[in-house]
Formats: sequence, structure tokens, C-alpha cells
Amino acid sequence: MFYGHRNAALETQERTPWVAPDDAEGSDVDVSPLDVDSDDNDLTYVPDDDDLTYVPDDDDLTYVPDDDDLTYVPDDEGLTLEDAFDPPNARGRRVNVVVPQEMPVGEEGEVEGEVNPKSPRVVEWKKDDIDIQPLPDFIHPQPDFLREPYEYFSQFFTAELRDHIVFQSNLYSRQKDVGSNFHISEEDLMVFLGLIIYMGLVPLPSIVDFWAVKTRIPQVANFMSRNRFKAIRSSIHFNDNDQAAGSQDRFFKVRVPFTKVTRVFLKVPETPIHSID
Repeated sequence: MFYGHRNAALETQERTPWVAPDDAEGSDVDVSPLDVDSDDNDLTYVPDDDDLTYVPDDDDLTYVPDDDDLTYVPDDEGLTLEDAFDPPNARGRRVNVVVPQEMPVGEEGEVEGEVNPKSPRVVEWKKDDIDIQPLPDFIHPQPDFLREPYEYFSQFFTAELRDHIVFQSNLYSRQKDVGSNFHISEEDLMVFLGLIIYMGLVPLPSIVDFWAVKTRIPQVANFMSRNRFKAIRSSIHFNDNDQAAGSQDRFFKVRVPFTKVTRVFLKVPETPIHSID
């Protein structure tokens, strides 16, 4: 009941007209007087110029190109070949114009010079004679006498190198086991190397087959036992392992024989014809 009487009193209350105050000096508030008899629904918001934003339609948009986008296309009338490739424009600058040309077409209808990414690349090889100057005839001098194969081998695998391998092999066996009774001599080394060469000429599936009953090879089994051959093969060495830690040479373990044999090979006179076995 209270709210009902209050609402009725508000409806019957006389409305007092609102009067806009005078503009204060230096104030940035813009107050516009309203019609006294107007309702709230008659009020209309009038925005300032700063609040207005113009959103153009698609039909109102016009593209204005820059100078870099302009290309001078001359008319056909009065066009010379020089003007076609280098015509002047309105500002006096010259703009290059590309004149399209007909591309050559191959046999299969493809444009020459155009690479099809799906087709594999075809490389065409052409035979051409190489101009090779003929080598002068070389006459090998006849030796005074023919040496034995062992002598030719000893020329490159010198006694100094053999002594070095024997010493390093005995040293390595002591480094592995101080109490080892393994010992190798220069004669044992030469027999071992001879067996290695012969095994390369008569290969078998396994090394033990050279001493087996059914596959025994007398040229191998008669000169060294199987256990002795395995012991030398596991202990043969070419350099001191204790010095390998401070070396940056990846060829350290075989550097000594490689260097000594190479020096001997370089002393052999070079000939224009070589025979490699």
C-alpha cells in the first residue's frame, strides 16, 4: 500500500521545468537547453565533430595508385621499336615495357626452357674425343740380374723396421701381463709375415682350417703351430701404447711402419707405365 500511494503522488506531482545554467567561464562543458515539454523519448544525442567517424561503403572506395604502380602503355599508332622498349611517360621518366614474344615449343608440346617439377631430370651425355698427348716411348733398362722375391720384399720391409716391430711386440706382451713368457724373434716375425701372405693366396673360411685334418695346408702347418700363430697375431704391435694418450695422430699405432715403407717407395724411380697387382 505504501508503494502504491507513493507512485500515485509522484504521478500527480507537478513537474518543474529544468533550466540550463549559464556557461561558466573557462568550462569545457557544453550544455544545450531542452524543450520543457519533451519526454525522455524525444531526446536526441548530437555528437561532436571529433566523435564522428566516416565509414565509406564499397561503392565509395576509389583506388589511387602511387607513381611506382603506374606503367605507361603506348598506343599502337605511331609506336616505334625504340619507343616500345623505352617509352617516355608524362613526367619525363622512361619506363621499361616488356614486349611478349612467342616461346619455342618442343616436340611434345612443352615450352623449351620450362622445367616440369613432376618429370624427372634428364641428363644428356655427349661423347667427345679428349685430346691426350701421346707419352714418349719408355724403354725399361734390363737389370743385370734378377733378385729373389725375398730380396725385393726386404728392400721395402727393411731390417730396421723388422727390429722395431719385434721390440714393440715384446713390450706390448709385458704391458698386458708382466709374468708372460711370450717372446718373438725376427725369424718368428718373418715366418708369421710369410704365412699371412700365403693365406691371402689360398683363402679358407677360417684360420684354424689351415691346421685342420681335412683341410690342412702343409705350407702353413709345417712352419708354425696354430697356437703359436694365434699368440703372435694377438701380441704383434708397431708402437708404444703408453705414448698414445698424449698424441693427436689418428695413425699413431701404425705411423712408424707406414712412414718407413713410404720413404722407401719414394726412392724408386718413377716410370710412365705402372703395373699394380
